[in-house]
Amino acid sequence: MSLFSYQSQLIPGLLQTEAYARFIFGCNYPPLEDEEIEKRVAERLGRQKILERRPRPILHFILEESILHAQLGDPEVMREQLLHLRRCMDLPFVTLQIMPRNTLRHAGLAGPLVLLETPDHDGLAYIDGQLRGELYDEPADVSALCRGMGCCVPRRLPSRRAPGYLTHCLERHVPRSTHLPRPHRPPLVQVQLQQR
Repeated sequence: MSLFSYQSQLIPGLLQTEAYARFIFGCNYPPLEDEEIEKRVAERLGRQKILERRPRPILHFILEESILHAQLGDPEVMREQLLHLRRCMDLPFVTLQIMPRNTLRHAGLAGPLVLLETPDHDGLAYIDGQLRGELYDEPADVSALCRGMGCCVPRRLPSRRAPGYLTHCLERHVPRSTHLPRPHRPPLVQVQLQQR
């Protein structure tokens, strides 16, 4: 299985910490009951089990740079989230890239998007909305969204620079006495979705 995720506002759910996810669900309006928030957090953390699956999934994330500078909730929530994100970058099957804030034009301006390729090589696309998400499985729809993201990918920050950039962001959130992970250079994984 492979997954390509473009995010413009939030850390993707597969890479969120428990505290970050809880804060995000706590921002819903109308407000959710505490029990519903805890249920959704548990479901989100449960989906992260995919990171332990064998064979390993191939996961490729592009985040808009502003996500890493957001001040969401208690500062400790963002510090913990950035440290977790940096650790996730050490996983050999995870590629993370940053879309610079000064990128003038790119296909990601249309909003967040997730592209999936199943073990049977079926292509799927998922777009999250205010009220509900939409799953697309028509080959023509998935192909159009793939082409759009294909135009977006070349404009992003090269993956080899993302670890260092993320460490730089962490330095703003983490006390100087804290040991930060040293950047590494994971291989660039190109995720291509095959149409049925």
